[in-house]
Amino acid sequence: ALGLRNEGFLEVVEDALWDLDRIWAPGPLASVASLLGAQEWGSDRAWQLIAYRAQELAEDLTVQNTAALVEAFHHRGVEDGAILALAVDKVSHNAFKAGPADFARLVTAVPPGPPAGEIVRALERAASRRLAGASTEQCVAILSGAARLGYHGGMLVEAACVPLSDEAGTLSADAVLRLLELLAAVGASHEALVQSLVSRVQALMTVWDYAQCASLLHTLSLLRVPFDSAIFPALADQF
Repeated sequence: ALGLRNEGFLEVVEDALWDLDRIWAPGPLASVASLLGAQEWGSDRAWQLIAYRAQELAEDLTVQNTAALVEAFHHRGVEDGAILALAVDKVSHNAFKAGPADFARLVTAVPPGPPAGEIVRALERAASRRLAGASTEQCVAILSGAARLGYHGGMLVEAACVPLSDEAGTLSADAVLRLLELLAAVGASHEALVQSLVSRVQALMTVWDYAQCASLLHTLSLLRVPFDSAIFPALADQF
């Protein structure tokens, strides 16, 4: 969490995988994987051992443990079919136990492909209930992950938009632009959020430069914001 790096300590942690592989419980295993993944550390054999131990512990892994493992393998740049299969099974049966952080971890870390599709479909079923208290950062991560996976519309996107509507008035100019671009990329149709962001744009526009205005105009066209919206005369004045 502190972002500290001590290679001697990382060696001790990796050695522990070999010496204590039979007693790693789900929580410690996920924590060790997260540490090694964040530090981009560990031999291929060490990561194979983590995957093997995760399969042994499959029945005891929580969806939180599983999301942490998927994220750790992503950070390390290792795509492991067994971990993805484990994630599909665990999320399919336990999506309603996942929190916003788990949604964000899974959607941003799972590689594109059939397993990702199955995971997203499982998360969709729980999204409206489980994302109600999500933070702005988590919602943006979910939308970014959905865009990366080529995912358009659906309940996952719509549920991630709901908490953002309340926060739109506090966002910076760059954050508003980024969020509007994400909404266009994932085909979001959440009118309340789009209108909140457009209102925020009007409040911020006096400090925008030409490039920001041009980018905004393009994004508004992708979102099909009605041309009678007050944002367009304001944009024209700014240009």
